[in-house]
Amino acid sequence: MNGNLDVTGTKPNKTRKTVLSLVFGGLVGFLGATGVIALVEAGSFGTPDASQVIALLVALIYLLTGLMAALGVAAPRMGAKFLNVEDEDELLEQKQVLAASGWGMVALGLMLALIALGGPGGVLDSHLALVGAVLLGAIGTWLSMRSVKLADELMRATMNEAAATAYYFVFVVIGGWAMVSYLGYVPVPSMLDLLTLFWALVLVSAFWAAGRRGMLKQR
Repeated sequence: MNGNLDVTGTKPNKTRKTVLSLVFGGLVGFLGATGVIALVEAGSFGTPDASQVIALLVALIYLLTGLMAALGVAAPRMGAKFLNVEDEDELLEQKQVLAASGWGMVALGLMLALIALGGPGGVLDSHLALVGAVLLGAIGTWLSMRSVKLADELMRATMNEAAATAYYFVFVVIGGWAMVSYLGYVPVPSMLDLLTLFWALVLVSAFWAAGRRGMLKQR
């Protein structure tokens, strides 16, 4: 009897957390995307083309996702309310790996943004963009490798599966686009389009692998 009461008693909390996470994530994403579009229209980013704007939006996803993880770890009591963890204690246990992963995503998001803004029509000098992108890429890679080293067995297996999935996604999507483009069926993609796709497919692969292992279920 008590067991039934306990189970039903946890449902409202899970429902509330799910709603809170969805609303918070959706609001942050909407405001972020709106801000990027507003800055583009105001000329703050120069005169970027569609490929550059899409790259900036993908970079924004990396930035927001990484910041939510990193800041959630920095303030575990608040982070436990919108991150998919059991409670504050679990967040503290995963502090190092989540912090490394979160800040790694921030670095990679900034890297893509610098590349986009350093191209034709962008506001950054190409040399500055190149140096910054290489530096941020090195930082992001180091933090990603650190997160793998600190991860537990389940998370490490998920990361490995995500990496393998990303390879196949890149092979099929980017390779397929290159094939039909070379044969004249579709326009030739720009180098920035390919980079943006790579960033996006890696992110999709991570969520795909996490979902397959049940790690996206609300806890």
